[in-house]
Amino acid sequence: MKPNVIVIVVDALRARNLSLYGYHRKTSPFLDKLALKGLIFDNFYSTTDQTDPSFTTIFSGRHPLTHGLTRHGPDVMPEHIGSLMATSTTTLASMLSKLGYMTVGLDWLGRWHRRGYMFYGEPHELVDGPRGISARSTRIAAARAKLLALIPTPGLHKKLARLLYGLMDAASYFDAATRILKTARRPFFLSIHLWDVHTPLDIIPKAYLKIFYHGGCSETVESMASRIRDPTWRRLVLNYHLKGIKCIDEIEPRYDAAIRMVDRMLSDFYEGLEDAGLAEETLITITADHGDNLVRDGVFIGHGGLFQRVLKVPLIMVGAGIESQGRVNFLAQHVDLVPTILDVVGALDEYRRYHMDGSSLLRIAAGEEEPKSFIISVSSTARERLMIADHRYKLVYSPSREAAMDKFGGIWFRNTIELYDLDRDHDDREDLSDSMLDVRKELERRLIRERRRMMRNRMKLISSKISRTMRSR
Repeated sequence: MKPNVIVIVVDALRARNLSLYGYHRKTSPFLDKLALKGLIFDNFYSTTDQTDPSFTTIFSGRHPLTHGLTRHGPDVMPEHIGSLMATSTTTLASMLSKLGYMTVGLDWLGRWHRRGYMFYGEPHELVDGPRGISARSTRIAAARAKLLALIPTPGLHKKLARLLYGLMDAASYFDAATRILKTARRPFFLSIHLWDVHTPLDIIPKAYLKIFYHGGCSETVESMASRIRDPTWRRLVLNYHLKGIKCIDEIEPRYDAAIRMVDRMLSDFYEGLEDAGLAEETLITITADHGDNLVRDGVFIGHGGLFQRVLKVPLIMVGAGIESQGRVNFLAQHVDLVPTILDVVGALDEYRRYHMDGSSLLRIAAGEEEPKSFIISVSSTARERLMIADHRYKLVYSPSREAAMDKFGGIWFRNTIELYDLDRDHDDREDLSDSMLDVRKELERRLIRERRRMMRNRMKLISSKISRTMRSR
């Protein structure tokens, strides 16, 4: 029997705020213990800074520059979807479905992300059907969420959350996953997309918030927002991202509290897998689509931009197929997840002809393949902005100031070209682009060369599909 596969993506979770990665607050006590059973990747990067292109890469094994889906949400244009289709980019769910897997996606993104799933949707859609929360007033749902946020203890919060489930929260998603897996045939593939750590953070339970926030208000959110030049972004910050938050001192504690809550719910879910005898026969992968800047340099800027806070995300792999335990330090990215999972289920060779930009992380960890010498990420908010990083340096590049601009007037822009020494600077603080010209020029050459290579690969994939279509006529 092939191993089961579970992929959990925690939206907007940056690695630096997990105690697993050395954070000074105890945000992830369960993950800290769980990771001891498997592999922890210390240098794991997203390929982009927004959800749609990131999810497309996570579940296809192809870089955004290869599959062509480089924008998010309302900025996704028909030509982006066209590129995705023209390159014959498929999904992990489709691959595993052909291998006999039952495929289930607990998610709300929809659109092309649902391809290959036998069952796909939010908890109330998959468990309750049409009589679930979708038929109820959104005001009732919002009131229920606010009620849960007032619960003073984690244990009581967990019990009530299970009784009132149906919200877009970890309790609902893990409860639905547990119910589904009780009747799921083997082998199964389950993906879970959690939203709790993403802004707005206005309904974080009191039970968790009090662990990290102990009062104090050095500046109000209103005062901070007055420094935001772009009126559209200012309104988004006040009316959505920081809705219900009065002081900037609350923002990171709320973020940490959300992580702690997800960690607790994950603990309960994993305990259920153990009780059902599924933990050892299931590969469990836990990561994030991107991180978040939160407040940077005194202003809330969210998760756009190619900052370390946004691009460095966690990756923990445990369970079936993970024979070694410990931390690995080689460079890795989201493009490596699909080949790694296919390797565990014994199907990597079957998909050798399907172009993937990544490699099996297990083979690299075992010394059977060479790790990457550098990684590349692309901005989904600027017209043309790229990042290349090796183990020592990181270069952020745009060919012009205009190309580097975002639609909010440059809230994620600093300089057209930036260079950072990652050994000394883990937070993109000291731009060395003017003082280390040799390093800058070498990374710039490498970046442009690699970008051209991936663009050529995209064109080859498109040409290959055209050729197949012509031959089939």
